Amino acid sequence: MLDASLRSLAKAVVVPPASRCVHALDAGPDSAPVLKDYTRLSPSSGWQECAGFGWVGNTPDATDTGLFDVVRRDYVRDSAPTVLRLKLPAGRCTAHLLTGDPNTLNRSLIVRVDGIEKARSEQLDGREFTWLRIPLDGGSSGRVVDLELSAKEDETWHLSACVVVADGPS
Repeated sequence: MLDASLRSLAKAVVVPPASRCVHALDAGPDSAPVLKDYTRLSPSSGWQECAGFGWVGNTPDATDTGLFDVVRRDYVRDSAPTVLRLKLPAGRCTAHLLTGDPNTLNRSLIVRVDGIEKARSEQLDGREFTWLRIPLDGGSSGRVVDLELSAKEDETWHLSACVVVADGPS
């Protein structure tokens, strides 16, 4: 239960229903609760084609603070660059990555796709969260894409959730 001072600082974070997502991933340790109908993305989530997502190479650490709601209370984090591989369907889609920390300031999360920086969050104060938007393209038959998550030197990135939504017809 949050005390009144923390509750007043908490802002709502809206997440799409899992049924509308290509991927609906709630990041954190294996032992933490998972948002209804979402899939856990933990340090043990190595890439598996049948799952359609997972870490390649370096795996992050995870923390469950127990603060706030089920999606913001926990996260994966690392100071080293880490690759999250995602299987995409044919066509355009958008990845949305939630970053923040329920306790303390949160450093920038930098996201690269194919070696090109696609998004970078600002430094956030404690108890602040933001969504990063990354346009992706599965091509004509779908493909696998690697999202490289990193931070500035000697800093740590955080990821609370990753959702991928197929874009509608243009």
